[in-house]
Amino acid sequence: MPFSNRTKIVATIGPASNSRRVMRAMISAGADIFRINGAHGDSKEHKEVIDLIRSVAKSMKAPIGILFDLPGPKIRLGELLQESVQLKKGRSVVLVCGKKRAPAGQIPVQDKFVARAVKSGSRIFINDGIVELKVMKVYGSYIECKVIVGGEIRSRKGINLPNIKLPIPTLTPKDRKLLDFAIKNEVDYVGLSFVRNAANVKYMKNLLARRAPEIGIISKIEKPEALLELKEIIKLSDAVMIARGDLGVEMPFDKIPTIQKMIIESCRALCKPAITATQMMESMVSSLRPTRAEATDVAMAVWEGTDAVMLSEETSIGWNPAKAVSAMARIALEAERNIPQSSYPEPKQEKKELQGQVISYASAVVADEISAKAIVTPTRSGRTALFISSARPRSPILAPTQHESVARRMNLYWGVVPLIMPPFNTVDEMLSHAEKVAIMRSRFIKKGDSIVIVSGAHGKKDDITRLLEIRTV
Repeated sequence: MPFSNRTKIVATIGPASNSRRVMRAMISAGADIFRINGAHGDSKEHKEVIDLIRSVAKSMKAPIGILFDLPGPKIRLGELLQESVQLKKGRSVVLVCGKKRAPAGQIPVQDKFVARAVKSGSRIFINDGIVELKVMKVYGSYIECKVIVGGEIRSRKGINLPNIKLPIPTLTPKDRKLLDFAIKNEVDYVGLSFVRNAANVKYMKNLLARRAPEIGIISKIEKPEALLELKEIIKLSDAVMIARGDLGVEMPFDKIPTIQKMIIESCRALCKPAITATQMMESMVSSLRPTRAEATDVAMAVWEGTDAVMLSEETSIGWNPAKAVSAMARIALEAERNIPQSSYPEPKQEKKELQGQVISYASAVVADEISAKAIVTPTRSGRTALFISSARPRSPILAPTQHESVARRMNLYWGVVPLIMPPFNTVDEMLSHAEKVAIMRSRFIKKGDSIVIVSGAHGKKDDITRLLEIRTV
């Protein structure tokens, strides 16, 4: 097991990467989580992708997690009569709402409530903000607009309505069907799109608690109103994604870097993974190397403390998905060599979790002080490994577990290397198995080296972290 970059990589699967050969190459290059975008394809196609990911991961003995991204209440264009339409600045256009298709000279919008939500003077953005329209007049289901910023539009491209509160549910009917599918196929994470408040996440959390408590929720921050309840959203989530595409359309672009930094810091303080996403290395859709600005963007996210960075079109439709993963891994590894030394976050867990967090932070201090080869944390739930991860120790975090699903979820945690260990009946057996599998799988722990063992998996399902031990191999 080579000791490589500790910042995790989420790679989106699409036509360019949906093959055994390419998936193997992406895993070898450093992919940790594969993302499936529920907005594209049908259940049959999604099932084939999930089965292929599991098969490839098993053949490589890699605990690859699967993130199934729900489309959410995304407003989209309908089907255009032509493959693409060029809107020219200053021209007038008419949107017709509640239609999948429209006559020549009109642009269909699938959602009928859009005409009720906008008014004269409202701004409408299409295709991730590339095209900007200004509403001049609304009559019935028709919206007459003036093109402020021209550009190309295509069928089913997304629409953003900044500063407009929309009457949309947490889960659309399509989301519910896809969630049923995700639960049935035992994915590791679901992406909750367009989170607006903590109630959205709580709704999903309660739903999964009844049906699939082992599936983690990744809340996607892409609406400005979510920032008003950010702390509560993070607490309720298993991870947070900074979805800079839609967020950058809904808010002034100059504010996005500050918001990104603030979200990452908040996630780390609350011991929840942060994923930085969207256009990180977009030039690699059609190039074999990133731009200097993209390399700097990835490095800055690493220095700010992100747990993971994500590739979207770079791996779903790009020229060479494995090269995109490899380039991102190389940039992350180089950035980690020069990562600014930061203080440990102030413990902020509730009383029942506080002991575990404090002991986990203590293990990072001890490991750094004695130059331990590794921190070994046998775990049932992955909770202790996550606490240690948030402390950002210099030593590798090896996390043996009996459960493959837990190993796959931990593959999102910064610096954590999930390992599968044999079942155990006693604490001594657990510690012995954990030490043996860590030595055997890591290949860098030698006789005479020091390791720090931290654990809470002592018999009870919800046992708190209570053990910290220094061992000499």
